[in-house]
Amino acid sequence: MRQEISNAAVPTEGFQLRRLTRLLRSVPAATATAGGTSMSQLLTFRHPRTHSYRQVGWVLIAALVLGLLNTFTSASPANASADCWSYNTWSNKATHQDNGTPIMYWNDGSGPRLGLGLNSCGDYIKIKWSSDCSIEGCDPSTAYQIDWKRPGIDDWQKFTVPISGASREGPYLYHNFRNAHYGTYYNFAVARCDKYRCSDWSPTVGINT
Repeated sequence: MRQEISNAAVPTEGFQLRRLTRLLRSVPAATATAGGTSMSQLLTFRHPRTHSYRQVGWVLIAALVLGLLNTFTSASPANASADCWSYNTWSNKATHQDNGTPIMYWNDGSGPRLGLGLNSCGDYIKIKWSSDCSIEGCDPSTAYQIDWKRPGIDDWQKFTVPISGASREGPYLYHNFRNAHYGTYYNFAVARCDKYRCSDWSPTVGINT
């Protein structure tokens, strides 16, 4: 079953600031209107203390609006970032899987664990796999061969990520596969190699985009 990826329209910080600017501009305008030279004002006595209280009231209202806006804009990026990710993955070859995010799939043997996640805001697939050594403790020749395929491409495509070029996330390594196509799916598999040998392949893992 394919998963539709969409980005909810979240009001931007610039949009909110423009709204606040219009609101604050209306405050002096309203004050100027109230303090104009209309006939009713000429005939009405205005106590100075009342006018002072009114100005304080406008200041408090503006401060409240600014506080609410700051709260909203500081929360928006986190929510938008969370909405970017989807993890619609599967593996028909794996014998084990966990309940993490992303789900990690693996087989018995020396092959790495493998998990995938789609970032629709950055148009990339995060390829995450297990490592049996730290970046500092691995043989410098260690590299990971990553094979991938999607409909429309007949043969498996290959690229290599050297241990020095991988990013670490806890006990796992990851690499971002850029320019992901939408409305299709990808298959990935990973193997660890050094100058002496290669491990078993990870199970093939698919992800819907």
